[in-house]
Amino acid sequence: YKFLTIRPASRFKILTAKFLAIVIFAALLFIFNMIFSALCGLVIYKFQQPAWSEFIFQDGNIIKQNIFVEASKYYVLSWLPTVVYASFAFMISVLTRSSGGAIGISLFLALSGNIALLAATRYNWAKYLLPANTDLYSISKNGSFIDGV
Repeated sequence: YKFLTIRPASRFKILTAKFLAIVIFAALLFIFNMIFSALCGLVIYKFQQPAWSEFIFQDGNIIKQNIFVEASKYYVLSWLPTVVYASFAFMISVLTRSSGGAIGISLFLALSGNIALLAATRYNWAKYLLPANTDLYSISKNGSFIDGV
């Protein structure tokens, strides 16, 4: 904060830098989690030759898939909802200038959103709710259980 008094930056630059810090921090956490999970898997399975492919039954056919590609796709598609909820918390904290309230609201949405979504599935407007559009991995694999998503 010392340098802001010497060369004042615009509010836009400060908020952009904070938002980019959030996105980069989330990406680094997910990369660390992926590496740590791979290392734990190697230790648990005692450095044996891993099965790099899996066979799945889809649409009446047996398909061979690379497990690393599927795991990477899962991590990337799980990272995006985290960024969405972090962006939502950042937006609320900028608007209300209360970081505690923003964290509380975004955690409440992240943890109770799927429960509220299950209750709202019978309505047409459920496809516009945030939790209906953030589970990208299951939408890419199986489609959504809500029509129109």
